[in-house]
Amino acid sequence: MASLSDRRKKDQTPVKKRFAKEKTKALSDEEAQRPMRKHEACYEKLEIQYAEPRNGQLSSVAAGDRYADLYDLAPVGYFTFDKKGAILSANLTGACLLGVERTRLIGNTFIPYINRGKDIKGEYLDIFNYHINNTLKTEKPQVCEIELKRRDGKVFFASLESILYDDETIRTAISDITKRKEAEEEIRGLNDELKAKNAELEVANEELGAFAVSLSHDLRAPLRSIVGFSKILLEDYADKLDERGRDYLGRVQGASARMDRLISDLLGLFRIIRRETEIISVDLSRIARDIAANLKSREPDRKVEFAIMENVSVRSDYNLLRVAMENLLDNAWKFTSETVNARIEFGIMEKPPLQFLSTHGRSRPGGQEGTIYYVRDNGIGIDVSYSDKLFQPFQRLHSEKEFPGTGIGLATVARIIKRLGGNIWAEGKPDEGATFYFTLR
Repeated sequence: MASLSDRRKKDQTPVKKRFAKEKTKALSDEEAQRPMRKHEACYEKLEIQYAEPRNGQLSSVAAGDRYADLYDLAPVGYFTFDKKGAILSANLTGACLLGVERTRLIGNTFIPYINRGKDIKGEYLDIFNYHINNTLKTEKPQVCEIELKRRDGKVFFASLESILYDDETIRTAISDITKRKEAEEEIRGLNDELKAKNAELEVANEELGAFAVSLSHDLRAPLRSIVGFSKILLEDYADKLDERGRDYLGRVQGASARMDRLISDLLGLFRIIRRETEIISVDLSRIARDIAANLKSREPDRKVEFAIMENVSVRSDYNLLRVAMENLLDNAWKFTSETVNARIEFGIMEKPPLQFLSTHGRSRPGGQEGTIYYVRDNGIGIDVSYSDKLFQPFQRLHSEKEFPGTGIGLATVARIIKRLGGNIWAEGKPDEGATFYFTLR
């Protein structure tokens, strides 16, 4: 068949000859060329009309090839089943999943590729049959997970997602989920192990609590005897003791009182470790005001200024925060006892000043972000080189004679703040006061 371009050249010949004869008449060049231009324009239109369906045919072929590639090389296996589970079609990925040539799949049942080992007893076959029947019955997408067996005998976990294509056929996507199942099994094992460890920890905590109560009772019994007999000696036999003897008895009574406080503080620490948390809205400003009032009533002769920021609240455990605030403010009260114009502050820093950030960096110690709470005093201060000892039980930077205490208070605070998901740290200089910062989750 001659192409349009060949026909165009052939048809132009008589036209050129005819107009060559007519050109002998008195026609201008414009008049002579006009019919030729119309003739060429007509053929250009015909060529465009001819090219459109031909290009469409080529595009359809290319699109079909692309679809075939996408279908065959999809990341999941695609199968079409009939009502009885026979395979009507499968893509290349599906054949590779089962380790068999595609021609061996078409027209055969899918059942041989379902794992039916001795320990399984047809469980997965029942699941597959139910899956197919349910897809036909409900006409809604269905999903199931079964074990499949490749032609070489290798077993793998597969996810089947099926939809009803028409009244007679079902289309199913099959994915290998072996790695996911192995990860789930590993997580399940870790969870079981964690539950067992938690159960052991609960038992250990119960035993520790019982031991602490028993120890407290066993220690306090002889302690009461020591206190009682030393008191009798001082009251009934004072005239038979010299000054040194009375001093020794006074020291015994003082040490016994400290021992009693230490036992009480240790019991308090044990209770905090074991205590269940209850998260509610906590007004820290109100707690600070109540504690400040109690401290003032305890020593009314002291002149201490309290600066408590208003409306400081947080969602946390009230009882634990109350204990932490009592220890922090009592600590500030104690270490300002020798300070003229003593001042104790409580507040927050939503956006720390640049000077603070340049000291600590952009992130808080321990990686904490958000509100920073603080208790500040202008008392005797601290030496930050010993800051690692501040929050350890029984670690004291001052002697009992200078400032009484058991060394349990800040250790208790640290454990409370950690229990509430926060972090605590301190700053200060000797004779320039101290600031305790903490965060909460």
